Amino acid sequence: MSFMVAMQAIGTGISVYSALQEGNAANDMGKFKEQQFQQEQINSMIESEQMHVDRINQFDAATATNEAFRSFLGRDTSDQSFQAFLDKQKETAFRDASRISFQGFMKSESLKLSGKVARYEGAVRARSARNKAMMSLVGGMGKMYETMAIA
Repeated sequence: MSFMVAMQAIGTGISVYSALQEGNAANDMGKFKEQQFQQEQINSMIESEQMHVDRINQFDAATATNEAFRSFLGRDTSDQSFQAFLDKQKETAFRDASRISFQGFMKSESLKLSGKVARYEGAVRARSARNKAMMSLVGGMGKMYETMAIA
């Protein structure tokens, strides 16, 4: 085997190895990004739940304050207009809480999809790198054959 053929073999081997490593790194990065999106999804759901609970707690605190203030003023807390006011406040608070939960769910689903896309992109890049490695191998072997035919 001539020196040139050996150098071409070494160069081809390095090129193939490099392409395969690039593919492995891309695949690992896709998996890592997916895990990041999964963690972000969990955090989003927790945050949404906390906001939901906070909104209900705000309603409860406001109701208690209104009732205490009306009692302090000597007004009847069972008054029909006051009860209508409280009912409207309750309706608004629970509508807000429902909207917060729904938005949290939608954000969570979006993050879940983003994670799947990141993993898929990593797999596609890995496949592309394997194809690149095969092209390097075939190209390198062709050049080695040419060099051997000339020598």
